[in-house]
Amino acid sequence: MRLQPSVLSAAEADHLRDGLIWIDRLFPTPREGAFHIMELAVTSAAQGIGLAKALLSDAVERAAAACCQWLTLDVAAQNSAVGFYRHFGFSVELEKRIPMLAENHEIGTQPHMVRAIP
Repeated sequence: MRLQPSVLSAAEADHLRDGLIWIDRLFPTPREGAFHIMELAVTSAAQGIGLAKALLSDAVERAAAACCQWLTLDVAAQNSAVGFYRHFGFSVELEKRIPMLAENHEIGTQPHMVRAIP
């Protein structure tokens, strides 16, 4: 936090500070027995070649090896990956929306998505 003024604009620092205050509500603790994906991104240049599918398939294998029952992740509702995750077997377990973040920072609904591990 003390380095913020040297690397972030005032607006960026406010955005980060407000987000951190609410982070536990945006990203709830995954349920017991879950293998949680914290971050998954594929550059636009690498989309369409099966990389995201390979990464998720690897996560399923790792979750199964760890005897997990669920694969979980959080994503912004407006992210085009939501449809991809649905196609991969995820469903929305719950949705989070924090009005202050939506109004002040355009951080809208955040679905928490879940897929059972076979």
